[in-house]
Amino acid sequence: MSTGNADTAKGHVQKSGKGAKREIEVAVALWIDLLGYGSMLEKAGWDPTSPIAAAARARIERFQSIVSRFSTRKFPSFVMNDGAIFFRDLSPRSRAVTFDFIRRSVELHRAVNESDRAAEGPGCRAVLATGFRIRRFIDFSSRLNDGRGQLIKKKVESGFIEPAQAINEALMARHDSDSTPELQHNYAMTKAYLAESGGTKKGFAGPNIFVDAHLFVDGTPAWLKVDETFDWTERGMTGRFHRVDGSVAIPMAADTGGVRDAFEIASVLSPNPGVLDTIRASKLGDLRKPATAAPLPKPRGGAPGS
Repeated sequence: MSTGNADTAKGHVQKSGKGAKREIEVAVALWIDLLGYGSMLEKAGWDPTSPIAAAARARIERFQSIVSRFSTRKFPSFVMNDGAIFFRDLSPRSRAVTFDFIRRSVELHRAVNESDRAAEGPGCRAVLATGFRIRRFIDFSSRLNDGRGQLIKKKVESGFIEPAQAINEALMARHDSDSTPELQHNYAMTKAYLAESGGTKKGFAGPNIFVDAHLFVDGTPAWLKVDETFDWTERGMTGRFHRVDGSVAIPMAADTGGVRDAFEIASVLSPNPGVLDTIRASKLGDLRKPATAAPLPKPRGGAPGS
């Protein structure tokens, strides 16, 4: 018999090794979206020369600038016009990862709202949700030797460019097809998107931020000011969300005891009593070490300064 949920109930969840990756992860995602952007373009008749369209473009540029400023390795983003998705895998070893994502999300939402309202805009709405993610393996190694990668290597081999320039070109290269693996089979992202898309009819009204109640142990911690809590269901997904007062800053040094870690969340997300055993069995090992790649060839005549 599985001990997954029983361990959680007793407060003795077996932790995972540091840096371990699993085929099944517990993820968190924030979907943030400017309110009224589409309506502005409708009023402009989808004519980019219209003053209304110019104002809509200015809103997007301000929004995307703030998104870029907040994006980090621990809070990465994917931007699509007037919306953006932030994402991260949660840790079974530390609740601090959960807390950090919540804090950053609330800060981002407040920054976008303040900027947009200062320009007489309606603000933004954000939904933070948690769910499972199935790790998808996408092999990008072909880019090292095909297409653009092959061309850059040939330039170095011929002496046409130096290694430093080759690195610059590789970093700036655009690909004909691309993918963000962390957003594939990501049910946290699906949940956040469906909830936000429901809008006022589903309880997600106005320029507010809504946070998944599954992230918290019991109720909500003192550092999070909640205005309302309601149940939600859509396309087989169910949950409960807190409408959070985003104007109240969350202290960086707040007690993280009120939030759940990855395995604790998994136990409340799945009705399967053996869910933790299944997740642990999907462990893939430590994937932090990058794959060994062949070194760049030296340009003819030797490297600069040799």
